[in-house]
Amino acid sequence: MTVRLVSSLFALFLSVGLLVIGNSFLMTLLGMRLSLDEVDPRLIGGVMVSYSIGFVLGSIYAIHIVHRVGHIRAFAVLCAVLGIAALCYPMNDAFLLWVLLRVAGGFAMAGLLIVAESWFSAIATNDNRSAIFSLYQICFYLATSVGQLLIMLGHPSNYFLFSLVTAVLIAAIIPLGLTRMQSPTLESVERLSLKKVFSISPLGVLSTFMSGIIVSSFYGVGPLFSNLIGFSVEQTAWFMSLSVFTAMLFAWPIGWLCDRIDRVKILFYLTGLATVFSLLLCFVLQVSWLVMLLNGLFMAFVAAIYPVGVALM
Repeated sequence: MTVRLVSSLFALFLSVGLLVIGNSFLMTLLGMRLSLDEVDPRLIGGVMVSYSIGFVLGSIYAIHIVHRVGHIRAFAVLCAVLGIAALCYPMNDAFLLWVLLRVAGGFAMAGLLIVAESWFSAIATNDNRSAIFSLYQICFYLATSVGQLLIMLGHPSNYFLFSLVTAVLIAAIIPLGLTRMQSPTLESVERLSLKKVFSISPLGVLSTFMSGIIVSSFYGVGPLFSNLIGFSVEQTAWFMSLSVFTAMLFAWPIGWLCDRIDRVKILFYLTGLATVFSLLLCFVLQVSWLVMLLNGLFMAFVAAIYPVGVALM
């Protein structure tokens, strides 16, 4: 993968980075806000899972927006939706409103990732596909790590943090909106059903699906978990940030290995290591630095399953 190729994608990487900073910041902020307000954990789960419902809907239907107005305009529209939703949370704490806002946020985020990942896929070749997606994962997780730390700029109960989230999300429109880079040409192709994709690459589908379940669960209930084991707001921010940062550290070397070693073997080793660290974590919940270390290693290997699964598919 050449420096020229990376530089041509700089605006896209920057917009994705700002988008992910804002979205990860918002997810942690919502979890902490609900936890500090002593909301029933079942209701917290209901709010958080609403994001996933919206994400699934966006994965199916957001592509129509891209086909209608193109990649760059679709990115701008969906960023605006995500920003408006973020600004509405502190206006009213009604459970149903927050559920609807999370659904809208999930839908928008799915569409935004479709724009970004389809753009990367259009440019990538079979020789550099894993490397490009690993670089994308590095950008994704570095931005997510930064987003967790922004929670320390204020208290979760304040309106300021929600305004800051909105500003970051809207700022994500600027780099891509100013770029001269040509967006991919949209082609009319046969839509593959999940059953068809599974018949082509069952291991790829299962690995990405399971990685998505675990990672999204962590983002959703990680702040609640850290609050329940006695972490402060600052410790929670570092807990979330370090978990994502370790995932970033492993993204590039694993991507490099996947272009040179059988990806099925890599997937087997990643799954085994993630299992070991998750089991060890259960025995050290009273030691904060060990919780952060082991959870970080667990997240690193779980998160790495996703790009390997994508490469398989």
